[in-house]
Amino acid sequence: MPYRKNIAEQARLYLNSQLRTHWKISSLLLAEARNNGIEPNLTRSGEYLLAEYHYNEGSLKTRAAVEDLSFYAKFTAPTIDWMCNHEAVLIFKIEEGHCYQHRPQASLSVVADNSGRANMSHASAAFRVPYKVVRMKAQQDEVIGYENSIISDMLVFDYEKAKLTKLSPEMPHHKQSLAEYFRIYLQALQSANHHALVSLPYFILGDPKFAINFSQAVRAIPDTIEVHHGMQADEFNYHLLRQFFTAATLARAPNLLSDDHSRAVTSLAEYRGGWATKHHRNVHFRLEFSVPHATAVCDQEIIMHFLIGKVLFYGSEDFEVPPRKTFHDWTVTILFRVKNILGAHGCREIDISSGRYMHQFSTFNGCVDSDKDDVQYMKCIIGFIKEGYPHVLERAKYHIIYDPGRMRPPTQLIDNGSMYEPDSDWSHKASIEDCRTVSQQAIWRDISQSSSMRGFDLITALSQVAINMYFHSSWARAQAATHTSAETLLLQWKLERCFEAEFKPPIVHLCSNRQAIVILHLKRGFLKPLRTWASCTNSDVSEFEDWRVAFEVELKMCDHSALTDVVSAEWQAAYNRSRVSEQYGTTEVVNLKHVCLDLQNATFLREFSRDTSQNKCSKDHAVTAVAYLRDHYLKQLVAAGHHIICSVPVLRKPSAELRHLPTSVAFEVSMPWWAEHGEEEPIVVVLARWLAGAGGIVLYGIVAISVCSLPVLSEINAKTTVVFLNSTSEQDISHLELTCLADHPERKAVSCPFSCHLKRPAGGPITYRWEHRDECDMAGPYSVECGTENYLEITPRYEYGAMEFKLRGSASLVLFANTSTNKSRRLWSNAIWEASFRLESGDGRLKVIPLEQRRTRFSKAASGKVSPGISYDPEKLLRGVIPEVIDVSDISNRLRVLTQTCYSCYPPMTTYTLAQPAVNHDGDLVFELRPCTTLQPGKIAIPDASGAEPLNEAPDDHSSSSNALTAKASLQHLQISDVTYTPLSLDWMQAQEAFDIRPMTPVFGSVIDSATSTLPGSSALSPGGINADLDHHFSPRRMLSSSALWRSDPTGPLGSLDTVNEDTETLPTPHKSSGLESSDVGGSIVVDSSSSYHDTEDGCSATGSSSSDTLMPFGLTNMRPSMSNNAT
Repeated sequence: MPYRKNIAEQARLYLNSQLRTHWKISSLLLAEARNNGIEPNLTRSGEYLLAEYHYNEGSLKTRAAVEDLSFYAKFTAPTIDWMCNHEAVLIFKIEEGHCYQHRPQASLSVVADNSGRANMSHASAAFRVPYKVVRMKAQQDEVIGYENSIISDMLVFDYEKAKLTKLSPEMPHHKQSLAEYFRIYLQALQSANHHALVSLPYFILGDPKFAINFSQAVRAIPDTIEVHHGMQADEFNYHLLRQFFTAATLARAPNLLSDDHSRAVTSLAEYRGGWATKHHRNVHFRLEFSVPHATAVCDQEIIMHFLIGKVLFYGSEDFEVPPRKTFHDWTVTILFRVKNILGAHGCREIDISSGRYMHQFSTFNGCVDSDKDDVQYMKCIIGFIKEGYPHVLERAKYHIIYDPGRMRPPTQLIDNGSMYEPDSDWSHKASIEDCRTVSQQAIWRDISQSSSMRGFDLITALSQVAINMYFHSSWARAQAATHTSAETLLLQWKLERCFEAEFKPPIVHLCSNRQAIVILHLKRGFLKPLRTWASCTNSDVSEFEDWRVAFEVELKMCDHSALTDVVSAEWQAAYNRSRVSEQYGTTEVVNLKHVCLDLQNATFLREFSRDTSQNKCSKDHAVTAVAYLRDHYLKQLVAAGHHIICSVPVLRKPSAELRHLPTSVAFEVSMPWWAEHGEEEPIVVVLARWLAGAGGIVLYGIVAISVCSLPVLSEINAKTTVVFLNSTSEQDISHLELTCLADHPERKAVSCPFSCHLKRPAGGPITYRWEHRDECDMAGPYSVECGTENYLEITPRYEYGAMEFKLRGSASLVLFANTSTNKSRRLWSNAIWEASFRLESGDGRLKVIPLEQRRTRFSKAASGKVSPGISYDPEKLLRGVIPEVIDVSDISNRLRVLTQTCYSCYPPMTTYTLAQPAVNHDGDLVFELRPCTTLQPGKIAIPDASGAEPLNEAPDDHSSSSNALTAKASLQHLQISDVTYTPLSLDWMQAQEAFDIRPMTPVFGSVIDSATSTLPGSSALSPGGINADLDHHFSPRRMLSSSALWRSDPTGPLGSLDTVNEDTETLPTPHKSSGLESSDVGGSIVVDSSSSYHDTEDGCSATGSSSSDTLMPFGLTNMRPSMSNNAT
């Protein structure tokens, strides 16, 4: 393309000359009118607006009344101070004038209060005004004499969208009023057609030697420019930062190929290739980039600053030989248009065909203008960056500069760590909330009563703090005299002689969209640069101390079979020795599902990483460390099984022996928006369903169970429901026989669950009812009716850590005499019974305690006459069915499974017991989960940033061996509706459930969206995941069954639980931790994240740790381009 001179500056001068001429005409017309004794209406007369304007009701009669006007301004000529291709900065200068803050209605008789008056003499106001270019054409070409009918371009400004950007002087108290006055003034200008200006005539525009590009000619960029609907350029820079470090670590990989694809994926950090110029057929070079930086020009254009730390030129494609010439610290800036990607949900990309070189912001250090080779090298790089490099970026998708699916993670991460002190007597302690003392039993009552299962049989929540305590406990065990190599990885690791580091415990921060940030804290170590990085020699060894390297990973659910190729033989051997393997093994009946951190596909996060390097190789060392950790260390963590955070056995098909297992399971990461501010803690929510079967069901290791999953409680109905053994009509009443449903030969399989959930009084029991009626016509004018009405009342006793189950009912048998007009009772009898038992926490485990059983009360009554010879005794018949004492021992014995010790599905096999039984408003049972141990607890702490070791202190005298790790994080507002469960043949894993998750009550006016997901195993999903796009704001606010705490166990996160023999299985000594506070009424465990890191103009600064004042941005110094920002 031939070079065309950019005459944008000349075009701007031409536009300003028109504005000056228009202003001068307005001034002359105004002076002429006044000389003729006419005072024009300066509010409505468009011909005078550029010279003078006032805003007031009525007309101005005398010059003295000017002081009473709400707004008055006498202008000098307006000017266009700055322009790009879509916007211009228009300056209005006021020679003299004033305004009133509250816009008083002025009049000739009332003088305005001068207390709100601002003097505007010699003030100025700057506005950013968008404009469009309209092509002007002649009606007849022969009139103009041009071969082309185009006369010129017209710039049409949209004053309605003008934005006030600067006031001089600032006048902060009057800025809002002035903005309103000027809005009205600009509307008047547009109505008077002062918003259109003509560009240079076509005899200049039509010349191929000239072009007008205002954006390419800008000398300075105004601050705070929005790009595309309010987004700032910082959003683009954040995305570029992440992409750069991805490319940089790939570029340092020792097995990197030299094909086109490899050059593309590493091109944002390094590029090797050639470029043909006019005088040299092909120039070979190698470019080592720093982080690119974007600056917004307007809402449609950005300037990309490509910072090149080192430029090396070679004589051929052999880049291993010494370069011919080397330059350092070059900056090449290119102007691009920004556009939306259709169908990509808000993604933005640069238009690679729109690149324009910006010489005014480019620098070429070391390049000598008089040296022809230097100039040729410079032109080669400019041509490549402008025309060839964008296509290379496009092949690797690096031209996408904003992706809302890769949003900025929360800024407050776990850094200093938190102490957690378990409390064995949790239900009687008190916490402080909103300057009030609230008992923990009141908190537990609020959690249990306000929670809801919403159709699911199991909901557990694994908290962020529980995951971090697991990593910390594994790290602490690695310091013991005996430990496995898998645990050693968390303490120290080395890679041959290239890298060695001693670690502090890793920290996990859960984010939305099933993402998590994993922070590796490198206590001390050394490294050697990768061989492909030439800025330091291979013999250099650099020591480091107190580094933090952060990665973003995805949480996924996978089958146990998928672990075969990634875990080590050591982990597999440990699994084969576990009770889970012994009980389930690898049968076709059970499929073990794991929720894992996808550490094999981690993305480095520079903004949450820190290093203390001060030398010029800081960036090189940082990239090297990231490459070692990402490509080697994280993969070894996976091999050791440290990526597994939760495991659940799932039933593949019906099994009588394993009917307690869920038949489908799903998971989601819940991080409310207020979790970034320390008010709540993110959690992993696991949702499951059981295949409900007839008869008893074994309830293994649940923290919250639906009452509809307890048919054992309904069996009392089958034993007390009175029915006729033979209901044949016209039989002799003397031969009437009764039985119960459970003993009826034909009806014993009939289900008789409690239903009709009655309205629960405040603080009262939750009540269910079962009702049954049966009628039979007898010989003669008689009929018999029997009825049963049973009630189940579940009453939590929070003050005792217990829950009472009361079963009561009545059975009746009535003989009716039938006439042609009515039916009247003759003989009847009632049987009233009652039985109860209690679930109670005590001695470190749950107990089932039978209460006093009352004898059944029978009564009989008669009314009227019965035909002689009829042998009928209703009480005797009822006594033959209803026992004297209702025995609930079978029910209580079968519920004793809840009192047994449970163990985790994932090694180490930690043991637990259920405690604090409660019931929510739906009747679902909610339990606290406590680690079971016979030893006194110690104390454990997630270490702080200073590296302080955990403290060991004597336990409190009031602590019991149960060591209650209370479930304090919850999901009160979790609401799951529209549940469907569709088993397909016997393949239960193909079941699909469409569920909607939304908060029951929005918090702080937040708007929560809903989405649909499918279960693992469906065709719409990748293996092990749920293809859900749930809004990350879905609200975890005090939910039931939160293993967040209930799973806040120092020795490991929980999966599904199974019973073990409490005489043979004990828990290793759990550690007590101190200092963890509960911040809300739900008692959510909130890890102190007082440390925060903020990018500044010079990079990033860290606060919140003892060494933060000396921390440097991880691998970076200030690499932002210097740019003048003195434009308006």
